[in-house]
Amino acid sequence: MTEESSDDEELPARTLEETLARLERGAADRRDEAIEFSFRHIGDAGAALFADALRASATVASLSLQGNSIGPKGAGVLADALRGNTCLLRLDLYGNYVGNEGAAALGAALGGTGNNSTLRSLSLQCCSIGAAGAAPLAAMLRENVNLQSLKLGDNQVGAAGAAALALALRCNRTLQALNLNNNKIGDEGLGHVAEALSRADGGGGGGAAGTAGALRCLWLYDTGATSGGVARLASALRTNRSLQWLFICEDGVEEALLADIAEALERNKAEGRARAARAHMSALRIHRFWRDVCFDPSYVHARQRILRCCALD
Repeated sequence: MTEESSDDEELPARTLEETLARLERGAADRRDEAIEFSFRHIGDAGAALFADALRASATVASLSLQGNSIGPKGAGVLADALRGNTCLLRLDLYGNYVGNEGAAALGAALGGTGNNSTLRSLSLQCCSIGAAGAAPLAAMLRENVNLQSLKLGDNQVGAAGAAALALALRCNRTLQALNLNNNKIGDEGLGHVAEALSRADGGGGGGAAGTAGALRCLWLYDTGATSGGVARLASALRTNRSLQWLFICEDGVEEALLADIAEALERNKAEGRARAARAHMSALRIHRFWRDVCFDPSYVHARQRILRCCALD
């Protein structure tokens, strides 16, 4: 059987073996690795092999398995491997039939104590996930303090799924990017997202206590919403101080609404740059302070200087 064969059981066996061997070598070489093995139709059996490799590897930082005919069972096996993994930062399962069951398994592996605490980016675009799958992912977001990017574009989460995710955003302070493209959330779902955004303070201290403020980038193409839903979004951005990039379909949306949204985003970008500059200056002050304290023989004197330094911030 040649590598050009389309047989799912044997395509392409040699390349798969080489890739898995590369995972094993990585553990010995102590190098961060990015593994790309997409559109090879490896199925659930292949996913299980990669799961075993993830358990053995301590260096693979990125794994892309797009379009590999991985079903809920394979997604569940990968989720189980994530529980004990302390290295993987990015997992891309675009174009697989993860389904609600697989989404639930991944949500369980990434939420709560004792589970994965390193993954930063998860792509589940075009994975046949509905509202029932969005719910456990939302539950995960309420507990997870590490994930920074969640891509759920081209699924069927609908208004109910958007509501669950939006509710989770109110208490999540680490997720920075969320993709809900082409999920038919409609005006109702967009309203829930807008409500979550209106409660976010962006880390500037201006929002309600305990609300989310990390979200910086939001994709909302093809939501099925009307100008009414977009108007609620524009209204939310008048008080939101976190969102800096918003991608929406402009067809049929009034120019005044788009102008309001653009103005709010530019304001948030400017404020974000100012916060970054202040943080940089604060870090420089602390660095200079500790450089001086290292040579200070008096602990009491050093402690007094720490208090004065903190008061400056």
